[in-house]
Amino acid sequence: MPYLEHLHTGKLVWVICLLDSKNQTKGDPDCRYGYPLPISDESFILHPGSAPNGQNERHGRNEAKQKIKEIQNFLTDTDDLENWSVDEVLSHHNITKDLYREYLSAICKRDQVILKRQPHEAFINFYNEKLIRFWNGNMDIQYIFNPYAVVKYVMSYISKAEKELGNLIRKAQEEYREGNVDATQELKLLGDVYVTHRAVSQMETIYRLTMLPLKEFSRETLFVPVDESSYRFTRPLKEIEQMKEDSDNIWSTNVIDKYLARPKNEEFEGLCLADFATNYSAVRKSKSPDVCGALDNEDDEVKSGTANCHVLLNNLGKNG
Repeated sequence: MPYLEHLHTGKLVWVICLLDSKNQTKGDPDCRYGYPLPISDESFILHPGSAPNGQNERHGRNEAKQKIKEIQNFLTDTDDLENWSVDEVLSHHNITKDLYREYLSAICKRDQVILKRQPHEAFINFYNEKLIRFWNGNMDIQYIFNPYAVVKYVMSYISKAEKELGNLIRKAQEEYREGNVDATQELKLLGDVYVTHRAVSQMETIYRLTMLPLKEFSRETLFVPVDESSYRFTRPLKEIEQMKEDSDNIWSTNVIDKYLARPKNEEFEGLCLADFATNYSAVRKSKSPDVCGALDNEDDEVKSGTANCHVLLNNLGKNG
């Protein structure tokens, strides 16, 4: 499958594959993706190790890099790799299998899986044989040994398109500070720069123009504060201004307040906080007549269809 083969020759890929822009001036740059990949007659887990043959760390690692680079150059420049085996390639460079592993271990920075790979497969991406038949496109599956690598990869992938925007915001911030703009105004101006200059992909643009949802959830989440000293939200300022001067009821109700104000009946007698928060939700006033019907007093329970609506004590509203 040609789309699984990595090609780092040509002017176009010259920009993509090099480790960084500085390497473009060098005569023998390294591929930033590590191709050609290590060859081996068997799969194994490679661990970071010391310099081979007990050498000085610096000189030993430099020698290991040089030897691995020679093999990579050979795999890149040789056209008939189908006629070469792993043993023949290593013998051609006067390297044994054990020494080759030591070289790989010396330049290895973290645990990684070395798959069984013949010389002519050194440019083939990692893929799953069954998935590739359905995907029918490029695939690059790799083993990950620690959670931090997962988080780092996901975050770098999400934010990789924001580099130019970050430079733009930094430049705008320097200009605003030179103009002696206060912090509030500076934050507002930087927000305008972000909103008006953020690069949007074609797919996101199509979704927004057609008003398709960018995200959907199959589960709802609810924060249940269990710490007595946890922060609480105040009521809207308009409500506080209309209260009496001696009133201290400035806090908005949360799920714990509603749980403590649950009706005193058999249904709620042995109900714990977790079950209450999971199975019951507040009914908005605008929906109360349709969902709950008309209530005569606080002790009434009204059923509407399959929904049960209960009036909370202490005039805290309705839960259904």
